[in-house]
Amino acid sequence: MDERRIDPATLSVILGWVQQIVDEVDEVLCRSAFSPVISEGHDSASCLFTENGKLVAQGQKGLPIFIATMQDALEVITKAFQGEFYPGDVIMFNDPYYGGTHLQDMKVFKPFFRNGKLTYWLGNTGHWADIGGATPGSFNPNAVSVLQEGLRIPPVKVYNKGELNEGLIAFLLANVRVSEERRGDLQAQVGCLNVGEKRLNALLDKWGEETVKLYIDEFTQRAEEHMRSYLRDIPDGVYSANEFMDNSGNDEKPVKLSVDVTVEGDNITFDFSNSDPPVRGPVNAGISVAKSGTYTLLMHTFPTVPINAGIFKPIRFVFSRPTFLNVSYPSPVSAAAAETAARVHDVCALALCEVLPQRIPANPHSTINSLVISGVDLKGREYVCFQFTGGGYGGYDGGDGFPYGAPPVGTSRVQPYEVVEMLYPLRIRRFSLRENSGGIGKYRGGWGGIVEIEILSDEARATIMGERANFAPRGVHGGKDGVKNQVYVVRNNKEIEKPAHGAKGAFVLRKGDVIVLHTPGGGGYGNPMERERALILKDIVNEFISTEEAEKQFELKSITQNELKLAREKI
Repeated sequence: MDERRIDPATLSVILGWVQQIVDEVDEVLCRSAFSPVISEGHDSASCLFTENGKLVAQGQKGLPIFIATMQDALEVITKAFQGEFYPGDVIMFNDPYYGGTHLQDMKVFKPFFRNGKLTYWLGNTGHWADIGGATPGSFNPNAVSVLQEGLRIPPVKVYNKGELNEGLIAFLLANVRVSEERRGDLQAQVGCLNVGEKRLNALLDKWGEETVKLYIDEFTQRAEEHMRSYLRDIPDGVYSANEFMDNSGNDEKPVKLSVDVTVEGDNITFDFSNSDPPVRGPVNAGISVAKSGTYTLLMHTFPTVPINAGIFKPIRFVFSRPTFLNVSYPSPVSAAAAETAARVHDVCALALCEVLPQRIPANPHSTINSLVISGVDLKGREYVCFQFTGGGYGGYDGGDGFPYGAPPVGTSRVQPYEVVEMLYPLRIRRFSLRENSGGIGKYRGGWGGIVEIEILSDEARATIMGERANFAPRGVHGGKDGVKNQVYVVRNNKEIEKPAHGAKGAFVLRKGDVIVLHTPGGGGYGNPMERERALILKDIVNEFISTEEAEKQFELKSITQNELKLAREKI
């Protein structure tokens, strides 16, 4: 690169403009989507790519889990059509084995033409609340085949030269639940790309194609060097860790994730070959999910590195044999995008936490408890309500873990419960932080939450796909583990049922039943005996931990009411 051609001010302006384009695409998608999963939960992402499919930028609202999957998906699309793209084309795709996640994550791409030449790509992913299959919401805890989870869609043109493929739309909507909501989400995904196209033309009109390309190449190269500079600070060596998922969803046997991380100079390799082989249940994942879970860990570890294709270059992946993290058809995968990806993040963090203690925290909750409640509402209309929960983040060097947030692989928001109650025959009986749930340490884990959802219709069906019921979020450097996940159903003030496999299972519900979720807290960081007494008292006053539990866990002498009074006055 000729440095004399690079003006720092212009570089900053073009970088900011590009980022603004994808951020606006994200915003338009969330504001126009029909499903509250996207419009309120922001379970989506938008990206800009070069003409050869390399990531230029991702919207800041977008889920980190879609970083690798969208670039991999675009590679599959370009191969499928062998470069036969035209202005007005729009391609949709959700294949989990070739750049997808689970079937519900619908990817939509649009080639961007300028002066008759393919110049860039715009794309997005949105979680559809249903994509068919045996269970509403398409999370099937008992699935042994992807065909039981929903429609698997290879790359197909939903618009061909600007003409809508009516037959494809008719076929698609005939095989999903609440079809008009699905139609609205697809229209939102296409419409926001049209907005991105206009904004990209404005950028090129202002600066010219050659200048924009020059500066995109420059900040991609700088992102690579930025990532390499951090990797050079890690001592060369092999760092290993094992983690376990509760089970496959079809049995009680734990599923092992194993990683060997090799650092050599400014390159890093993640070898997952010693993980368990493919399993019968839906915790399997395509290789793109494992890659994205790893990239997400590096993003959190080195947050100043811009997100573009440059960050991928120093990173290599090894799968020397089939594992449940690089499955192929017909393995079920509905738990991949949230549960499995989050645990990939965790096992990589455990491998590197000893060598990067100031950058990597204790394990977070790492489950969203994908909960789907379905049935007929009080007006006789079919509904499918997809809900997810948060939990506690791990403590870190210098502070306590964040309470009740999305897992690090996601940035989704819990949908406002006022909206949920307005749209569905459900009542939120309780939504609060979960006392005593964070692992203790010099810096404690963040708190999980308690959610209680009451059924208002005569009957309903629910499925849940969660984790951490058997294996708690791990504490590090002497910190204790967070509290495990708990899910059950209450009828007439009596617990009547739990999921069949930890936090995975299905329920048949009736009016008045309450689904109760107690989500995990984050792991603790550092020796608990080093925690400041003032911080312990503050947590007691805020009702994050009980006095009895604090005295027991921290081996304290009796905490007096006068101490608590003084602590309360300081808040």
